[in-house]
Amino acid sequence: MKHVKKQAVKRRNHRLWRTVCHEAGHAVADFVFGFRVGRVSVVPDNVSLGRVHTRKKTLKQREFIEYGVGVFSDRTTTRKIARWHDEVVSLLAGREAVRLLAPGSKFRIGTEGDLHQAHDILMRLHPENELPLVLKWLEMRARNLVSRPEHRATIRALAGAFMKKPEMTGAEVLTVLGDARQKYFSRNCKAFKSLLASAANTSVPDTKATKSVTL
Repeated sequence: MKHVKKQAVKRRNHRLWRTVCHEAGHAVADFVFGFRVGRVSVVPDNVSLGRVHTRKKTLKQREFIEYGVGVFSDRTTTRKIARWHDEVVSLLAGREAVRLLAPGSKFRIGTEGDLHQAHDILMRLHPENELPLVLKWLEMRARNLVSRPEHRATIRALAGAFMKKPEMTGAEVLTVLGDARQKYFSRNCKAFKSLLASAANTSVPDTKATKSVTL
């Protein structure tokens, strides 16, 4: 009985870790792209296990996406399409963070909902024959984003913060992100300076050949 309880606790903690990694991936991607991060919660409800409240869409942008204004519309500029691509990358960053920080997880939390939203956006921007290629490209962008050392460290720090505090305001999330980034760059800057100092102090032998002069 005791063993069963331990296994249940272990599964529950692992499930929670996957959830916090997923939401942290979304939040860090939103931060990187300059989307305004609102309240974040990893407390389950009837809809999801966690959620990140962001303010990505202005009313003008909503009109573009909600009324299905396609890529050939005069109102669809290249910059606007690129911004919607950034939002899709943010949607996909959650599952990529789980893949990175909770490898081996068979159940991808929130994946279906994120993919549905991503597909809904992309089908309004691109012809059907472009969709698979564009989605694959944006998946690679999401994977590369969370794999960057500074972003990986930030996601891990934010996930750890969610483990201690399941609900955080946007200001609290930004504080954690700022502290984590400062700590990362400070640590790596010191290591780089130490490496430069070590290289400067290393004596380099003179390899010039000595010419003998015969009188």
